[in-house]
Amino acid sequence: MFASLLFQICFKKSAVSRMDVVRSVSSDSSWLNKVVILSKMTRWELEKMNYPDLSEGQFMDVLKKRGSDIKRLIAFHDSQKEVETIVTNTLQELKIESRTVNRLTYKEEDVAWADAVIPVGGDGTFLVAASKVLNRKKPVIGFNSDLQHSKGHLCLPKNCSLNPRTIKETLEKLKQGQFSWMYRTRIRTTLNGDGEPPVELHYRRRNLYQPRDEIEDGNKSPKTIVLPELALNEVFAGELLSARVSNIDLKVDDANEIPVKCSGMLVSTGTGSTSWHYTHNQLATQTVRKLLSFAGADPNKAYDVARTYNSNLIFNPEDPRLGFTVRDIIEEDPSHIPSGFADKVTIKSKCLDASLVIDGGMSYNFNEGTVAMFETRPEDALKTVVLTP
Repeated sequence: MFASLLFQICFKKSAVSRMDVVRSVSSDSSWLNKVVILSKMTRWELEKMNYPDLSEGQFMDVLKKRGSDIKRLIAFHDSQKEVETIVTNTLQELKIESRTVNRLTYKEEDVAWADAVIPVGGDGTFLVAASKVLNRKKPVIGFNSDLQHSKGHLCLPKNCSLNPRTIKETLEKLKQGQFSWMYRTRIRTTLNGDGEPPVELHYRRRNLYQPRDEIEDGNKSPKTIVLPELALNEVFAGELLSARVSNIDLKVDDANEIPVKCSGMLVSTGTGSTSWHYTHNQLATQTVRKLLSFAGADPNKAYDVARTYNSNLIFNPEDPRLGFTVRDIIEEDPSHIPSGFADKVTIKSKCLDASLVIDGGMSYNFNEGTVAMFETRPEDALKTVVLTP
């Protein structure tokens, strides 16, 4: 009976999460004349940035004392730059003008100049590339430069980056218009809060033992803004300190507001459903086996049930709905806490030292009294490509 129920849930979820979208095929072979290449910031480059005043020898000594695998760091850096060089040279061969930037020098002016943005890296680099594209007119097309370690769900298929030949064939297809457009839904966030400017999550540091009245000025008037960042994967809201409980009030569409204690809130797109959304919600086969045994059902069906359930966590990148997840609910009976899909999600913070984070990058204050509203709009979609066989 339990297995049957799970299958019904999966079927229902699948039925509402798949969309038949008609895509227009590009036939204009002259559309691609100028591109911005977004270079992945390798670990080697990031490490060197932390020690700008050291000589090469001194820098190497620091890494050795720390126990870093220097050969691996250099090998990964060289491999990344090799793919990047191939893409650059091939664009030149095809008479496509290009300029190369990294996440520190990448500006909206670069997007305005180019016909397309081409990140060379993995999903993280793709997300950085998308962050400066604020409408559905400019495409982002990613090459995966680390085929061994990166899944690259957002990038072109891995066989496009295998070698110089496949990279050239792929760019020729793009130049000739042999592809279809895909418009990936993104999340628009309206925030009513303290108006403090955001910071990159990587650089965010707080003294968690600092008195609250020294952290923030409680007399500030709240400000309502539409965040300039559109989330391609997901938005997370919760306490910065993961061991601390996140207190929020949750409102889904037009339902009543519900107080929730949890480990934070995830609001995801179909694109992001292969990422954090999937990782958090997936069921392990051994968990399903135990549940089937408790329900008196055949535990040998656990693998198939888990696979069916997990596969239906993923929904179409062009689906306009939001997938939302309340993480680690602290509740005797969590069954009344909704999860699933919505057109609009609103949360109000009752947190002490929290952040609202867009695609794992830009971080906004999300402390007590701050309200965030999430929705999707057609004009906010990200233009990407699907290569035709």
